[in-house]
Amino acid sequence: MARRVVKYVILSFLAVVWLIPVYALVIDGLKTNIGVLSTPVLKPASFSILPMKVVLSALSTPIVNSILYVIPVALISTFLGALAAYYFYKVTSFINNVIFTIIAIATFVPYQITLVPPLIRLTVAMNIFDSTAGLIFAFLIFYLPPTGALLMSIFLAVLPRTTLESARIDGGQ
Repeated sequence: MARRVVKYVILSFLAVVWLIPVYALVIDGLKTNIGVLSTPVLKPASFSILPMKVVLSALSTPIVNSILYVIPVALISTFLGALAAYYFYKVTSFINNVIFTIIAIATFVPYQITLVPPLIRLTVAMNIFDSTAGLIFAFLIFYLPPTGALLMSIFLAVLPRTTLESARIDGGQ
């Protein structure tokens, strides 16, 4: 019982320490400019929502653009990576092991060196250079092999085979 109390006291202390920056972020985000300059970081001052309105109005276009680019890339990368990972999981051969090793090694190579010039030529040839589709295509090229195939393969490697067998019995392919 005493060990449990000590464990929860330590965890509570760590949670409070972890939440201090969040508290400071919220408190300072709601202060006026004068309040930020005249009061200590962790001390509340006069609250105002005006700084939040200013920031949101200044960042509304970049936030919308980020959402428009990130969500499709994340969904497509996850879907295609899951398909590739499932293939690596089900089909074992020497060539698949070599391809998987190349993908794993490629995550350590700076993509700016190897991919940017050919990617520019490819997007120009596809007539999607300097467009939304071109940016999404570039993100997919940069992030699909490492985040998609490699991370999903790591996930599938720890998934028990009985789970997939159960899915197959239940009608999954």
